[in-house]
Amino acid sequence: QQPPPDASFVLEKVAVTGLKRYSAEEVVRTSGLSAGTSVRLAELEGAASRMAETGLFDKVSYRYATASNRVTVTLEIVEATWTMPVVFDNFVWMTAAELTSEIGRDMPTFDGTVPGTDGARITLAKTLQKSLGSRGLPGTVEVVPFLKLKTKAQQYVAKVTNPSPRVCAVRTTGTSPAMEKEVKAVTDPLSGTDYSRAYLVGMSAGTLLGVYHKRGHWAAVVGAPEASFDSSCGGVVVSLAFDEGSVYQWDGADWNGNSRLPADQLIPLLPFRSGDVADSTKLDDGIRRVRDLYGTVGHLAAAVTYVAHVTPSTQRVRFAMEVAEGPQFRMGTLTVTGLAPQDAANLQKKWKLKPGDVYSTAAAQVFFREELVPLLRQKGLRSDGLELKAGTVPQTLDVTINARK
Repeated sequence: QQPPPDASFVLEKVAVTGLKRYSAEEVVRTSGLSAGTSVRLAELEGAASRMAETGLFDKVSYRYATASNRVTVTLEIVEATWTMPVVFDNFVWMTAAELTSEIGRDMPTFDGTVPGTDGARITLAKTLQKSLGSRGLPGTVEVVPFLKLKTKAQQYVAKVTNPSPRVCAVRTTGTSPAMEKEVKAVTDPLSGTDYSRAYLVGMSAGTLLGVYHKRGHWAAVVGAPEASFDSSCGGVVVSLAFDEGSVYQWDGADWNGNSRLPADQLIPLLPFRSGDVADSTKLDDGIRRVRDLYGTVGHLAAAVTYVAHVTPSTQRVRFAMEVAEGPQFRMGTLTVTGLAPQDAANLQKKWKLKPGDVYSTAAAQVFFREELVPLLRQKGLRSDGLELKAGTVPQTLDVTINARK
């Protein structure tokens, strides 16, 4: 005969099956059960529910055996896998060791990753909120999923909001007098803004390196931002270290992936002569010209990326250019609205691309400049230009002209 749910027993022992990552002691601590205490059988279901809510387990069940006034409980678990990296964006009041230790009390074996479950994300947020409260710090902890666009890798970003810690100052070392003004134009506006390590890491690898690449410093290194809480200003002091390296000169480019257009058509579009400073602004302008040329042969989605290969002994840099040509589009239909039927028919006749022709941005630009714009001015109308959308036939483009007052 089963005892009633409200019957009370002395908890003699809690056993655990299914252990892989955790120890039995860690799982029992998570359950809230404690050997030697009095427990009602109804409370066992609550303990299993609490464990499931943590997100640390894919499955939790239990069984028990009673003898006289004593009960033995066995927790049967399936552990969740720990695959989601955690990034601490602005916890400037705690060291990495302190964060690891405090999170580990609620999430045993924490090592910088957690299970990719909503329960684990919520548990992490609650744990970090307790850490703030124990220090008397204001703010609300948020743990949000984040997808890295380049690598498509997912991670959790933990941050403090309402309020976030503010940047008091940004200090730089290693900048030359020639570059200091340009660097400060990027870093000085950070003072007074919310501190975000993720933003600063992205800025260091993006905007700040871009400042140096414009001046030919292709071996420049921007160190990882270091932040320290400054009680005198009630915020964060950020330190950035630079290793500028030499100014590199252009040594040419090698092309790959360009099956539609030969390299001898692409090389002249990069506006460099041997020995020029390898200015990234000029390089980006050249890449735009390359993409424009691809547009004339139907490859409107062509993309060009590059990798710089520096030779320190000669202070020259050579670029490996990688072309992703994408699909070649052909002409679909042309639709004209907002004009008198005769005017629309005349425009249709002047459109050079026939259905099935390779679409050419050059032909479209000539039509827009020499035919459409003069007609619209004459009629007192305007248009947003040529609207392109995918045609009903794969890899075709339908063109629409909407004229209006």
